[in-house]
Amino acid sequence: MKASVYRPSITKDEDGRTCLSFPVVDIFAARRMAAKLKPDVRYMLSAEKEKKPRSNDQNRLMWELCQRIAEALDIKRNEVYREIIRDYGDYVTVRVSRADAVLVANEWQAKGIGWISECESADGDDLVLRLYQGSSTYDTAQMTRVINALMDECKTLGIDVDDERLVSLLAEN
Repeated sequence: MKASVYRPSITKDEDGRTCLSFPVVDIFAARRMAAKLKPDVRYMLSAEKEKKPRSNDQNRLMWELCQRIAEALDIKRNEVYREIIRDYGDYVTVRVSRADAVLVANEWQAKGIGWISECESADGDDLVLRLYQGSSTYDTAQMTRVINALMDECKTLGIDVDDERLVSLLAEN
């Protein structure tokens, strides 16, 4: 369960217990979370800094670079995208039975072009799958890593990245 919150405050309730409360960004998300918490169960709370999601400008820039590389190599843009996700994207590994591996892989890959499933290793009746998420889930730091790799690839291939369109997209990031 997750909720986007701001700086907490500490108060005392009517029984003198210390309470930690957070102003929330999304009241509905907070209500859904509160509805799942049972009153007689003790929970462990942790907090992490919210990551800024990748921007639409970053997304446009990434696809523009993928297109230029694809044209230079005479391949499809999606092939460039999937390769960059494999090389620079984050992934998780999961162990599944051989019987379930195809189902897991198909459901994962149905989420989009960059949602890639690869078999990392086999261990008896189990397979270890490497699952990559598409860039739609990336934060700005992850997307910057991908864009930088694409820029380097463009330079390696002698693709001009100093034209007006790319410069304006880069300036927006």
